[in-house]
Amino acid sequence: MKSSPDRRRYDRLQIIPNTYAAVTAGSPGQRITFRAKIHDASPTGIRLILEAPVVFAPGPLEIQWVIPAALNPSGAPQTATLTGEVVRHDNSLPEGQMIGVRFSGLISEQWQEAQARVPKVCIAAACVILAGAIAALKIHNLVWFWYAPLYQLYSVVVAALFFHGC
Repeated sequence: MKSSPDRRRYDRLQIIPNTYAAVTAGSPGQRITFRAKIHDASPTGIRLILEAPVVFAPGPLEIQWVIPAALNPSGAPQTATLTGEVVRHDNSLPEGQMIGVRFSGLISEQWQEAQARVPKVCIAAACVILAGAIAALKIHNLVWFWYAPLYQLYSVVVAALFFHGC
């Protein structure tokens, strides 16, 4: 029997023996967390060996592990939590169950997304505060509308055009 060539886009990196990851699986109401030994990893996935039998529902997994320097975009080992899904499950290994997990994106993509999340939240909060301040100032114009109608109308129309342009 002729073996087919390895069609992997990214090479697997053998992980230092006895390196473990914390795996969280299941739907939000039925989540379980367990420890798994890391066999090897690549930018697209990881192979884990479960030393004790674990039963979990198919679906997304979260894997918290120390990403080796060779796989980390920053070039230094760092703890991160990556998401993925089980694509292989093998119970025939003598050392335990083996699962193959495909990440939901490359390690570098998930890393960049996690790094960009904090500035995005800060920008969104600043926008909400600014919009609230503008709205509070314009409510003043509506309250006092009858005392100087043309001036207040001009101010309200300008504010409406400003918000319409956003």
